[in-house]
Amino acid sequence: MEDLEHVFNSILMMKRLKRQGWFRAAVSISDIESLADHSFGAAIIALVLATYEVNHGTHPHLNIERAALLALIHDLPESQYLDLDITIKQLLGSERYHSIKKDLDTTASKQLTEAFHKTTNSDLLQRLLEELQELSTPEAQLAYCADKTDLLLQSHSYFINNRLNRKQYHNFVNSALQHLQAYSNKFTSVRWFLRFFEALMQ
Repeated sequence: MEDLEHVFNSILMMKRLKRQGWFRAAVSISDIESLADHSFGAAIIALVLATYEVNHGTHPHLNIERAALLALIHDLPESQYLDLDITIKQLLGSERYHSIKKDLDTTASKQLTEAFHKTTNSDLLQRLLEELQELSTPEAQLAYCADKTDLLLQSHSYFINNRLNRKQYHNFVNSALQHLQAYSNKFTSVRWFLRFFEALMQ
């Protein structure tokens, strides 16, 4: 029962934890999305991107449902600690930031997957989180892109509703675009979204 409680508490924590990047950008606390809000958005975006990729891209056999599921749980380990935002990355430097985040994700994932396995007798969660951490499949890579896509859309929403100033907006946008552009040659759906977002910004 203790392991089951740990898994369920992690889900509840995702609903309570506010995204730290928006907090540091001085977005009003009442307007800040939770980890669960972001994960839901990323999952729906992954569903859209993956469906477009299958129908119009170069990955006709991509597993749409798996991409959406991976996006849905991608921040589950962060329910064990506060998410590390772009401000922390700037403070620590990219190399140290990624090293610390990887260690935190590995430890948090281990605790979650052990509790999940004891509760369900399944290693499904472990396999999914490892796939995400290693970005070892097109589905995991597209889930990663969906994460950054949701960041772009949320940044734009905050900006046009006067929750972010122009400098803050461009900082978030430039960071997310850098990650997405790295996958633009691989995924037709990412290029499709980038064209949409470019038009949205004008």
